[in-house]
Amino acid sequence: MASAPDEATDIQREMARIRVELHQNMEGVVAGAEAATNWHRYVKHYPWAALGVTFIAGYFLVPRKRRSATRTGKAAAHAVVEEVREVLDEAQSRPVVEEPKKKAGVLGTIFAFVGPIALRAAQGYAVQYVENWILQQAAQSPLAGGGGAPPQGGMPPTRPRP
Repeated sequence: MASAPDEATDIQREMARIRVELHQNMEGVVAGAEAATNWHRYVKHYPWAALGVTFIAGYFLVPRKRRSATRTGKAAAHAVVEEVREVLDEAQSRPVVEEPKKKAGVLGTIFAFVGPIALRAAQGYAVQYVENWILQQAAQSPLAGGGGAPPQGGMPPTRPRP
């Protein structure tokens, strides 16, 4: 029969092993995510596929040229001329109203320069706050070796031995 100190030592060793495995698994996940989002790797290893994807993306993103009017007969040409005349007549009948240009002023200029900087600083602060909160939660977790409260029953759960 094992004594209480030997069992506690075994549990501590098991928890330390689990922490090491967890750390190694997380490093693997981070490395995999970085590799999956690195577009340089795809271009280096699959240049023809990258060229094809670039071509397809360009085809869908670049707007098409408008087709010029082709000769479809005198009736179509007369219809276009009539539409142009109607638009011109309507435009000439409307009074021209010029809207005054709005000036940004000194305060607007300052806000235009400082606004993005303040937004970036706020984002950095928010990210730092979330990271610190996550680290505190991990430190308090019983699996991470922190001072978290043990589960009900007073002792941490033990895993069956293989």
